[in-house]
Amino acid sequence: MIIVSMHGAQLALQAPFHPQLGAEAHKLRGRFLGKQTGWVFDAAREHEVRAICGSLWGVDGTPEAAADTVTLTIEANEGWHPQMRWIGGADLWLCGRQVAVTMMPRRITRPGRGVKFLKGLPRARFGTLDAVETYLENGTVFTMKDVPRMAVPRFEAAVQTHGTLDVR
Repeated sequence: MIIVSMHGAQLALQAPFHPQLGAEAHKLRGRFLGKQTGWVFDAAREHEVRAICGSLWGVDGTPEAAADTVTLTIEANEGWHPQMRWIGGADLWLCGRQVAVTMMPRRITRPGRGVKFLKGLPRARFGTLDAVETYLENGTVFTMKDVPRMAVPRFEAAVQTHGTLDVR
């Protein structure tokens, strides 16, 4: 759940981990104050903080957006490629959601939170010095629960010719 709220002269962003959030927040002089509070910004940065929410998760940070959720069914097709977001290091991300992760040192690949694989499973390739790449094979089908309806266009744009997306 991604929520932006005003607290006097400060703006708080409560959001799940995203690998790019720290760098984006620091550009706006944000400070992380722990899981309870989240990221804190000067209230004058509201527009920019909401823009970060849009670019990373496809939402505006309102409670209404967080409350209206859907389940997505996504199939990776033969048009996918590494520049898309089906591949990325040990963690596989799509629009701010962790699809799968390869856990080291046991080399176990598991789904992300709220993700269920219906056909196929995430895979891992291992290189030198235990470098790992988590990926999806063509035809892999998975569901993502509790995706804000507002984020659907972001997912559609990301998947485009690299897969199919069904909203329920």
